[in-house]
Amino acid sequence: MEKEVPKALPELSMWHATNVVFDNVPVKEVLVTLNKKFDAHIEVRNKNLLNCLIKADFTNQNLPDILELLSKSVEATYEFQNDTIYLTGEGCVN
Repeated sequence: MEKEVPKALPELSMWHATNVVFDNVPVKEVLVTLNKKFDAHIEVRNKNLLNCLIKADFTNQNLPDILELLSKSVEATYEFQNDTIYLTGEGCVN
């Protein structure tokens, strides 16, 4: 009888440190990058958040740390629901 090798849990990838630098990049692009790097599903509840610009150096940071800093930068909060992370806040108007 062969044992089935368990696949790595996607949730574990959020704890891997990465290096990402954003220089006045819209949150929309930041989320695309983070979703790819961490195999995550980050969405916004208010589309105005996508307009906010981020200038940040996330060197040797994991996803929870990046989410903390990102949410503080755009005056938002974040929450996990099932396999999705939602950012909630007023956002920015261009």
